[in-house]
Amino acid sequence: MILMPRLMAIALIAALSAPAVAQTTASEPAQPQVAPSTEADIPPSAEEQQMLVAVRKQWKAQGLGAMTPEQEAAMLRKFRQMRGNIAANMTMMRMAAGAGTAQPAAPAVAAAPIPPTTVATKHDYARPTTFSDPFAGFLVNGRSWVDPAGNPFAFSVGGGRYAYQMFAGNRTTGDMTYMIKSGQPGHYLVRSANANSPEAPVTIGTLVQTPANGWEFTPPEGGTVAGQSVFMLDDGLLMARVDTVFRYRPGAALQTIPLPPGFALFGNQRGDVGSTHVVAIFRAHGANHTVFHEFKSIAGKSEDSDLALFNIDTGQLFPLKRTVDDTLTNKMFDGYGNPIPSFYLWSIYWYATPDGPMAVAFEHDANEVVAIDLTNDRRVTLFSRSLGITEFHATQGPDGHVSVEASWMFKKHEAPDVGAILAGKAPVPTY
Repeated sequence: MILMPRLMAIALIAALSAPAVAQTTASEPAQPQVAPSTEADIPPSAEEQQMLVAVRKQWKAQGLGAMTPEQEAAMLRKFRQMRGNIAANMTMMRMAAGAGTAQPAAPAVAAAPIPPTTVATKHDYARPTTFSDPFAGFLVNGRSWVDPAGNPFAFSVGGGRYAYQMFAGNRTTGDMTYMIKSGQPGHYLVRSANANSPEAPVTIGTLVQTPANGWEFTPPEGGTVAGQSVFMLDDGLLMARVDTVFRYRPGAALQTIPLPPGFALFGNQRGDVGSTHVVAIFRAHGANHTVFHEFKSIAGKSEDSDLALFNIDTGQLFPLKRTVDDTLTNKMFDGYGNPIPSFYLWSIYWYATPDGPMAVAFEHDANEVVAIDLTNDRRVTLFSRSLGITEFHATQGPDGHVSVEASWMFKKHEAPDVGAILAGKAPVPTY
């Protein structure tokens, strides 16, 4: 369960006013002595320390002066009592809900950082899972996902029509990470769960939008990392700067992952970063280049590999035969609101599929559409035309398989199962 420090402070002070605290502490000697190793001897957890800080501030704000150690101890006892009552109520609600129709659990709010046992437990429920994007109602296995702590949501890329990057769901295991608003402007909670598990989601950290740094992430263990972009992963979170990414997984130390020399990270990612752990990067020309403030065109004539995919787990690089022209700024949409195919966001897709991770992308100045196996780098040209391909679209079906449709000369051409083509189980399209 998540107890927001400021709201909890107000509730505690209302429940245990200054006179009541004084009365409690005054009668303390008359109470039975607390034996060693009881709750009174348990040091405050990180969450409880945050609560005490908030209570002290709220106490002073109400003109009550500084809290005494006895008053803080009374507040801590009351906090633990209230937390226990809420946990018990939520357990009873889950038990009652279990008697009804099976559906994704309306999970209780987690109170503490993820212990190692909780993280391991998620994998006991690993099984194929279907997800919709958060803007389509956030359906998990065909049902609405409900989190009592708040509604999951995502920021959009491309006017809310095409790409979302504040949610990650693993179709193979059901592990997912998403964010919810915390009640303060620009403040969010990052939540982790398994879609098939009856266990409650847990909060694995907080995100704050800041004018100076873009994003600041603070995990339960403490410490803050800043980045211009943030991406959910199925097992944690990715904070990104132009040439470095930071990976956080509950229970593990923050990992720093430098990008290949000379490359920078795109501020928005079209593909499935969350499950594949693959990001799109490009060769940055010039010391003053910053991708987070200006998108550059990728429409040059050279065969240089200035665009690539990069696996943050293995360090494997998958170059694409595209060039980045820093002298031109490419728009995402034309005057009619349609995507401009040469813009990088519309020219490369990647997915986690039953056949393994794969990508589909433009190469050779949009003359070819290629499919890439992101495990062994096997490549197949799906479509090729010397006069250029107008556009292509990749789609992942509910079963996880990927199809591609390419267009030119007012005709559409389809590759119905890219995974089968890459594996040599289906022929390359003829046209």
